[in-house]
Formats: sequence, structure tokens, C-alpha cells
Amino acid sequence: MNMGNIEFTSTKDKQEKFYKELKELLVRYRAELALEDFGKNYIGDFKIVVDFEYDESFFDSENTGVVPQLVLGNYENGK
Repeated sequence: MNMGNIEFTSTKDKQEKFYKELKELLVRYRAELALEDFGKNYIGDFKIVVDFEYDESFFDSENTGVVPQLVLGNYENGK
């Protein structure tokens, strides 16, 4: 299966290209992925979250540079 203009020579190649692009995206947005437990008491409710660095460029327009955490949930399929 060809996804757009990306061609893969093997399953390993597809995996490596995805990981490389994911890391580049995190650097570009100055963000990191984390697994966070939103559960109560002893019941876990783990979700994938994106934490962004403080971004002072938004301070004048929004009176804050804090970019809210993006909660992706426990599953994301890209659709």
C-alpha cells in the first residue's frame, strides 16, 4: 500500500520512517508524548497526551504562553 508519495521497501523501513517523522514533528512543535493516568483511586485510566513547551510568542495575543495539554485518549488511528 502506497500512502501518498511515501514508498516503503520493507516493514522495517516503514517503521523507521514513521519514527523519524514522528520525532521531527515533536521537535517542530516543541512537544513530547507521554502516557498519563487519569484514573481515580486504584483504577487506572491511561491516555496518550501531548505536552507542549511554554511558547512566549502567544503571550501578547492570549495573555499566556502556556499551550494546553492535548489529550489523545487511549487509542488514535489517524482517521
